[in-house]
Amino acid sequence: MSTALIQVGRAAGFEVRATTRNDEGAAIAERLGANRIFRHGDQLPRRADALVDNIGAMTWADNLGAVKRGGVVVIHGVTTGHAAETDLLRICVEQIDIGGTIMGTHEEMKAMMQFIIRNDIKPEEAAVVPMTEARAAIAEMIDGRTRGKTGFTR
Repeated sequence: MSTALIQVGRAAGFEVRATTRNDEGAAIAERLGANRIFRHGDQLPRRADALVDNIGAMTWADNLGAVKRGGVVVIHGVTTGHAAETDLLRICVEQIDIGGTIMGTHEEMKAMMQFIIRNDIKPEEAAVVPMTEARAAIAEMIDGRTRGKTGFTR
């Protein structure tokens, strides 16, 4: 999801800052157009207006701390777990909006597809694996060992 967010964010005119765990991820984020790249856990120079969290429990506390007062955190994935302890006081005091999304409406999907086509956005492909190997492929995603999309075939 991160590779798509970088590309869509840049095409929409946003300043995109990405976090990564390693040099390979940093190189991909730079190639895809991220304005700034940080290592997971680095102190950011300023807090973000909005943040999309597609990791889940492991990064929740860091992500909550990375968004500015009045900012927005959108949860879009939970690869490291769906239950996270949170600092409710920070959310209240900093007036942080939290939302979640998996998919939009059919009309929103069509609009996004048109946006992707107009901006010539191509997915970053990591691997295509048979469904019989899905368990191992998903474990690689959870461990942060994939870069880009993993497709599954029957």
